[in-house]
Amino acid sequence: MTLSCSKKALPTDYSEVQLVTLDVTDIREDSFTLKGQINHLNGIPVTEYGFIIKKKAFPVSLEQEEFIKLNGNVKTGLIQHTYKSDKTLELDQHYAYAIYVKTQSGYYKGDFKSFTIDQIQINTIDSIAATVGQIIHVTGDFKHLRDRHYITTDIHSKEEIPYTLSSDKKTLSFAVPNTNKMVHGRKIHFDLKNTALWGSDTYRRVATVRILAKINPPQQSQLYTSGPIIFRGTGITSPVYQEMYAPLYLLFNGHKIPYKEYIYREDIKLPGNKFKIGYHNGRDSIVFDQAIEWMPLGQ
Repeated sequence: MTLSCSKKALPTDYSEVQLVTLDVTDIREDSFTLKGQINHLNGIPVTEYGFIIKKKAFPVSLEQEEFIKLNGNVKTGLIQHTYKSDKTLELDQHYAYAIYVKTQSGYYKGDFKSFTIDQIQINTIDSIAATVGQIIHVTGDFKHLRDRHYITTDIHSKEEIPYTLSSDKKTLSFAVPNTNKMVHGRKIHFDLKNTALWGSDTYRRVATVRILAKINPPQQSQLYTSGPIIFRGTGITSPVYQEMYAPLYLLFNGHKIPYKEYIYREDIKLPGNKFKIGYHNGRDSIVFDQAIEWMPLGQ
């Protein structure tokens, strides 16, 4: 008697392909890099993939889509393509593009993202830690910045963060603003917004900043044992964001305790009543010049 076994065929995955169009990068006089993310592929064979790109025009009926087909086996992850022109690209020309995938049974594409040929080169800062008021310096080529360009932190916000340029137009500098968004440990994206003369505004990432708290020295150096030390500063909490995104510590004679706005003597599990105090925000350990002393009642 002969025994045999057969493999059971797995069911075909017919779920939707999941695509995300990412921000364009490396915009230059004759080229730019398109990027997209394939988060999920189903079990249907892929017949074609790449990017759709179109020049923005008015009226919209004049816009024509161009398909940029990519070669090679497709798989989940980052997809990118550098588009090169044989001539200088037209300044202020607006484009829109999206990643797409075609299978034997379906056609999928990500949302369209817009960008402008502004001939501004930005060496984007992917990650930096900074306190409120700290100056961020971004290098690149900013000679084509115009009055309609400004720094913002939210595509839905009308805030304009002031910036300065170096004399050679190679460095753009701005201060981290003191707003409700700037909470310890939170990552804030700063973008260069190009306010469109027509159509959609476009945004280019300038820097991603992890906010660090900065605590001010307490106003009192002596207080009674029943009273608290009050610790306040910038980048701690706000009416909008009630909790911090990373640990923040106070220092008492070099010992760490979790941050609280009001600290009482019983919160400090150390001997004595006089302490050198400060804070640690994950990058900086700051010790204030003035020590603090709790005095017994009646003194």
